[in-house]
Amino acid sequence: MIDPDTLVVLGGGGCVLRRSDDGGASFRKIFIAAEYLGPAEVQAVTFFDKQTGYILLKDGSLLRTSDGGESFARQTAVPGTQASNNAAGNSAIEIAFTSADSGVAFVSPANNAPSIAF
Repeated sequence: MIDPDTLVVLGGGGCVLRRSDDGGASFRKIFIAAEYLGPAEVQAVTFFDKQTGYILLKDGSLLRTSDGGESFARQTAVPGTQASNNAAGNSAIEIAFTSADSGVAFVSPANNAPSIAF
């Protein structure tokens, strides 16, 4: 939930995001993983406000929208994940943003002890 009228839901086994701007009366497609990056599934999604949101893919890729989900741009991958330049076997678990440009990513290292990246 972004506000009482705006919500984003994940479905299709982590492959499809839908957005409603009328309290759930109707939904529109905002993201299909296969259209952007092939088979990478969505691990987590968060919106800071109605326009700015982030998608974390299971491989550690991070995508940002600044237009409410109309388009997404690739950001720096979560360090130590498969999508990063320094893959260390970490698995991306969750993301949280405290502003439009500042956030944290939670990862599970190869030894399964949770930690925070970024």
